[in-house]
Amino acid sequence: MYSMSITTHFSATEARQNFFEILRLAKNGQKITIDKKDEDILFHVTTSTKLSPAKKQNILANMKTINAFSLSPHKIRDLILTKYDSKKYLH
Repeated sequence: MYSMSITTHFSATEARQNFFEILRLAKNGQKITIDKKDEDILFHVTTSTKLSPAKKQNILANMKTINAFSLSPHKIRDLILTKYDSKKYLH
């Protein structure tokens, strides 16, 4: 591991050995580059907030009040992964 300016570099072997350390550094905003034989890989971590079931229900209730609709996750998956006619799902 070595550091150049604001980027920390790991060899591929060091990256395998220090995987969770790399995640921690990236989460804290450190730029991480893994140096491989033919290429360099730059890591950027984005964190997201998980919604509680109560918050999800609140969002759905608010969508209904403004006449917005959403497809079920199963229907969305079918629509994306297959060549079904979208009109079938948007009734």
